[in-house]
Amino acid sequence: MMKASKNEVENKYIVGIGASAGGLEALQTLLSALPANTGFPYIIIQHLSPDYKSLLPQILSKYTEMPVVQAEDGMEIEPDHVYVIQPGKMMTLFNGRIHYTAQIPKELNLPIDEFFRSLAEEAGARAIGIVLSGTGSDGTNGIKAIKENEGLVIVQDVKSSKFDGMPRSAIRTGLVDAQITPEEIAQELEHIAGVTVSSEQKSIDEEVNAELMKRVYAILKKVSNINFTHYKQTTIIRRMERRMMLTRKDKLTDYVDYLYASPEEVRTLSKEVLIGVTSFFRDPEYFQCLKEKALPEIINRSTPDEPIRAWVAGCSTGEEAYSLAILFSEVMEALGVRRTVKIFATDLDSESIDTAGKGTYGDSIIDSVSPVRLARYFTRRNNSYMINRDIRKMIVFSPHNVFQDPPFGRLDLISCRNMLIYFQPVLQNDLFAVFHQSLKDGGFLFLGKSEAIGAFTEAFPVIDSAAKIFSHRRDVKIPGAKKIPFLQTPYLDEDLEREAMSSFPYSALRGEPGYVEEDAINTRLLQKFMPSSIVVNGKNELVHSYGEMINYVHVSSGKFSSSLFDVLTEGLKIPASTLLKEAREKNAEVQYTDIHFKGETKNAVIDLTVMPVSTVKRDEGGLFALIFAESGQHEQAKDSVTYNIDEVASQRITDLEQELSDVQGKLDRSIAEQECINEELQAANEELLTANEELQSSNEELQSVNEELYTVNSEYQQKLAELADLNDDIANFLSSTLTGIIFVDTKLYIRRYTDYVTSEFSIMDHDIGRSLAFISYHFPTVDIAEICTNVLKTLVPDEREILTSKEKTFFMRVAPYRSTENKITGCVITLIDITSQKQGQATLQNTEQQLSVAQKASDAKSGYLSRIAHEIRTPMGALTMLAKRAKQQSDHEALNSDLDKISEMISYMASIVTGISEASISERMADEQTNESFALRTVLDNVATMMEPRIEAAKVTLEISLDDGFAQNILEAEQIFSRF
Repeated sequence: MMKASKNEVENKYIVGIGASAGGLEALQTLLSALPANTGFPYIIIQHLSPDYKSLLPQILSKYTEMPVVQAEDGMEIEPDHVYVIQPGKMMTLFNGRIHYTAQIPKELNLPIDEFFRSLAEEAGARAIGIVLSGTGSDGTNGIKAIKENEGLVIVQDVKSSKFDGMPRSAIRTGLVDAQITPEEIAQELEHIAGVTVSSEQKSIDEEVNAELMKRVYAILKKVSNINFTHYKQTTIIRRMERRMMLTRKDKLTDYVDYLYASPEEVRTLSKEVLIGVTSFFRDPEYFQCLKEKALPEIINRSTPDEPIRAWVAGCSTGEEAYSLAILFSEVMEALGVRRTVKIFATDLDSESIDTAGKGTYGDSIIDSVSPVRLARYFTRRNNSYMINRDIRKMIVFSPHNVFQDPPFGRLDLISCRNMLIYFQPVLQNDLFAVFHQSLKDGGFLFLGKSEAIGAFTEAFPVIDSAAKIFSHRRDVKIPGAKKIPFLQTPYLDEDLEREAMSSFPYSALRGEPGYVEEDAINTRLLQKFMPSSIVVNGKNELVHSYGEMINYVHVSSGKFSSSLFDVLTEGLKIPASTLLKEAREKNAEVQYTDIHFKGETKNAVIDLTVMPVSTVKRDEGGLFALIFAESGQHEQAKDSVTYNIDEVASQRITDLEQELSDVQGKLDRSIAEQECINEELQAANEELLTANEELQSSNEELQSVNEELYTVNSEYQQKLAELADLNDDIANFLSSTLTGIIFVDTKLYIRRYTDYVTSEFSIMDHDIGRSLAFISYHFPTVDIAEICTNVLKTLVPDEREILTSKEKTFFMRVAPYRSTENKITGCVITLIDITSQKQGQATLQNTEQQLSVAQKASDAKSGYLSRIAHEIRTPMGALTMLAKRAKQQSDHEALNSDLDKISEMISYMASIVTGISEASISERMADEQTNESFALRTVLDNVATMMEPRIEAAKVTLEISLDDGFAQNILEAEQIFSRF
């Protein structure tokens, strides 16, 4: 079971979604736009308060057809399922199953980082990390782990984020593959799901060939000026595969053509290949070992006169360099010595170098830097940490290509971690040759945990194999060390390179030879036609120069200065300073003519003009231009003055003395004030430092609590909206059913009612909270308050019909109100108007009574007719027999004729009686439909009497033998025997 799950994880993308404040809305939008058949499991890590039950699964389940469940410990993830973290837990993923640990109370917990790290280890290149709206920096360190394992990182764009703290922090790492809205994230996931992994991989492998890769290397070299020929080809292919997916290119050849059409995409790919994933004290146990086994030895053998020199190659955004500087500071303090430490931190990516130089990092460093180090070596500013000046001045950051630029020398330590893994053996050998050339004898080499020294064990003996620390032996010769000036391995043949670049649409790009900018054209024209000029700012620092300046300025040896009066020739300093002062005071153009001076190359006579060249106010230090023109070759200013060195110098000295006196007085006052302020500030600073530490800790806790409460609030707002809709549904339902309901609490205070009861109760909105005993109603015969009290005591519902003073009838039911915890919290009084039903029931009862009387009359009539028919039929039968017997005994024709007529009349009368009898029987069957039990002997005796003449004529004997208890249907019997 576990093995199958692991295989599934290896072959399917797993999507981790981190969100905090404002993340509920983003999740709803994302899931609404996301198909339910992508085949990916989605695991949501939301900052949830451990003190409240989360409603997140129920809320999100309404926005997707996928099952949404709160993940349980040990639960196996399945495709097309959404899993939500439990409150107060830290979630990880291992072998396709979810595992939990408890969060540490009163500490800053970062559940998104924790899960993203486990996701990176579990899924590798099949991990997709998504960061949505939220405050803080949770998730930033986690996406570094995902990116290091070649996973995909997507962040909600800042504009669509309700809170942009987490998205901005993630974007600052430079590791984000896409910054898009939640709807676009759903579309991107759908696109990724539509790409069949196996067929895509097969097609790329089939397309890769030497000529195609030459084209890729050529375009990368053209744009980035970096030779990727001997980087690991699998790394470059995997980066291109990822970019193909994001740029919607199905074939590698299509993507290469796209590179030729888009230099910006080339830069993006180059950055992807060079992407550096780093953090403070990455692999802490390795840095601790370096601190114990290498740094003390370096410091002990150093001297105060010679600085300690270290090189961090591939420093990325600077965390590793600062970590090394902090370790040096800690070891020097422990040894009680002070040394000058100079760390050279270099990288190919100039943007990373810019970030490193600023020394400012987000809250995410809390996860890797201890509180002690944070307090000592960092300064908290807003939502970021700035490295302290003492640490910053140890490091020099610079763009540098280890294979093209000259290496650093006389180094005590080289740290090159996780850079060798991207190179083919030929570049690894070259890099070790550089290290061998740069390190001192006995210096140290510090590598990453996935890197090895290879065949150079003699030149770099092992100090600690686990921590990847090696020493250096300079006396050992290694191949390639003497080729350092030409270390770069051969690139492409010139013919092949020209062929590969023949279809590139841009002959030159910005920053490359041949690229001509508009500013460059303007500068060239100004240099040709404008007089020699210098532009200075408010601090008299050189900003720009035009024309030939060789006779007016000089550059002294030593440290270069950009101050005007450090580079201006001696004979021009007095007129220049005087004119600058006057021009700034007037904010207008001023000029000296006929200035005689000894220049750097020749003696000359010039006109010096100073004029403002910007719209910045003079008290803000705007730009001023100094124009040097040979005398008579430049138009004189309106208020120009002929330069007299003695007068100008005397006036200048007087001005300077006055300024000096003013400044001295101000300085004395400022010093006195500063001393007092300094003492106060020092005391206040100590208090503020203590308060700041406390506030910082409290702020982190409050921020975490705030995010959790915001999430809870969002969930409750969603639930309230649902409850409002449900309340409207119930209100409309009760209104449409004409049912009146009053809810009262245990003290019979009215809590709520429906509008229908207002017709019988004198109740209004302001009566809510009043006792039911003070509410009048139209039911004079009942005491509803007493009924409610009785129901609360017995917990037995009371049901009854009650009459109003207007003769309306209601069905009233008073029942206990039970909460979800089965607690009695009041009563529910339900009233249903049954007046029309009662009226209909009375009408029905009246009709039934009338029908009953009619039925009885009908039954009596039918019985009477049946008895008459029975009584007449018996003598008529006897008369018929007597007429036939008389006819047989008489020979008189007239008499016989009369007897026949008599028989016919008797038969006719018998038929009438039979019709009356049958009509009576039918009516009784139709009206009564009842069965009557009777003794069959009575019927048979009647029949025997009727048939007695015929029996005698037939000379037979009829005997009746029947149990008196035998019963049959009287109607059926009479029908049978009447037809006999």
